[in-house]
Amino acid sequence: NSIVCLLISLYAGTNSKKYKYYLFYLVTILYLWVNQQEILYSKRSSETTRDNFILNKKNISTSIPSKRKPLNDNQLGYYLAGLIDGNSSFNHNIIIPFSSKDKSAAYWLKSQIGYGTITTNNNNIHFIISNSGGILRILKLINGKLKTENKYKEIMRYIINKGIIEDEFIRGDKNDYNNYWLTGYIDSKGKLYIKINNKDIRLKIEIEEGEIEVLNGIRKYINGLNKPRLCIAEAGHELGCYINNFSLESTSFKFIKNLLLYLDKYPLISFKYLNYIYIRKVYILIKDKKHLSKEGMERIREIKERIK
Repeated sequence: NSIVCLLISLYAGTNSKKYKYYLFYLVTILYLWVNQQEILYSKRSSETTRDNFILNKKNISTSIPSKRKPLNDNQLGYYLAGLIDGNSSFNHNIIIPFSSKDKSAAYWLKSQIGYGTITTNNNNIHFIISNSGGILRILKLINGKLKTENKYKEIMRYIINKGIIEDEFIRGDKNDYNNYWLTGYIDSKGKLYIKINNKDIRLKIEIEEGEIEVLNGIRKYINGLNKPRLCIAEAGHELGCYINNFSLESTSFKFIKNLLLYLDKYPLISFKYLNYIYIRKVYILIKDKKHLSKEGMERIREIKERIK
């Protein structure tokens, strides 16, 4: 707009008809272009809000949705990208670590990839892919789906060092969360638990050691904010969440509700799925004000003890 104003002032200050004609033409083109960009930006913003199914649902169903795993390679690729963004190494082989509680999840992933081996050492489980066919399949699945800058750079170095020549390997859309990526990321780096202090009940999500840009993206998607927002220091506690040393924690009831809506659609695959079920039950008890009774509090304490 400032450029358009400058051209208009130049137009007013010249006496040459030919010069005025060219300036008028240029001003008109620029004016139409600027307005078109504003329309496109507004359209993209409204589409982003509309496509975020979390913002279009108000309540959580009392019925627990069926546990749906990724049904095709596209969905699997997003889940795998979330796992890899969370914790993995690309050196000579590709290694994806799992908790000692997640042996079945590791074998499930191996069956979906069709390559690799599972090793167990001191209660640590690793899914290792060393076969060239398996490496190419992993790269194809996660191409265009990774979100963290550091992991993307690590994999690019790996591709160059290995001399892998395939399709161009690109980073994913940092604003696209309507898929299994966050499920994989929480399975890798997330914690879901309940804290009780007397009659104060906190449902909590924690994501450790992430890139601040990615954590902001998660906050924006789950909270439905138009712009990313940092929660720090005292302001963070007032909002019920904070980002500190690049980790995200939230006890906000709204945040937990929206996260549960997301996980209803894209269920966790690791042992953390059970923690999601327990937190979901407690959320409904609190929403229905059952926690205000002695029986309700006892029920919540029983559920809390089941969380691993």
